[in-house]
Amino acid sequence: MVREIVTCTSLDLGKPLYLQNELGPFLGRGILTTNGAVWAHQNKTIAPDDQLYVAKVKGMINLITESTMIILKTFKSRIEGEGGIADIQIVDDMRSFSGDVISKACFGSNYSKGEEIFLKLRALQEIIYLPTMSNRSSLKLQKEIRNLNLEVVNERKQKATHEKDLLQMIIEGAESSNFNQEEINQFVVDNCKNIYVAAFEAIAISSTWCLMLLASNQEWQDCVRAEVLEICGDRTPDYEMLKKMKLI
Repeated sequence: MVREIVTCTSLDLGKPLYLQNELGPFLGRGILTTNGAVWAHQNKTIAPDDQLYVAKVKGMINLITESTMIILKTFKSRIEGEGGIADIQIVDDMRSFSGDVISKACFGSNYSKGEEIFLKLRALQEIIYLPTMSNRSSLKLQKEIRNLNLEVVNERKQKATHEKDLLQMIIEGAESSNFNQEEINQFVVDNCKNIYVAAFEAIAISSTWCLMLLASNQEWQDCVRAEVLEICGDRTPDYEMLKKMKLI
């Protein structure tokens, strides 16, 4: 079996069909559920060779910093409101932070609608495994998510924008294919949903665990704080500062 897998060159070797059957309403036929030529085209569109180049990462630091400052101000306000000491449950805050970062990275200047799409996806995720009585709500949310995505796409086309965010890459990838208009629309909608789901979990979980580990290890917390103060001082961190940080 191992030899067959190693020597297999078929693009159909990959995700099981139950992903499409069970998670179809949630993920559609995006990069997380497809195989074969469809997956190959999606992968080439969403993750081209230069996607992880330094310039790409640099371009995302400012939006991540912006989202981080928002959540820090929220924490500060709560602490001050409770007399200097507060018990903060960070799970919902990290989800909000994650959604904000993804919306800006994926939708650029259209990120407010991206956040709306994200909230509806979260609602769809919560009801997708409920009994049949939830099917009507599920279909309604799927339609709303699709319409919102297509609204953003149409706005982007009308403005003739040159933004190079993930949404633009997906649009260009869909239009460079041999798809008809309906298939182009579905390609864009499904892959936007896939990016949201994958990136949301990665950012939210890693951020939550990072804060939890720092909170439970005072020595490391002190070391990280000292490093940040030494490198950044009272300035907002940027890419060059982050490169100098060894602990983070």
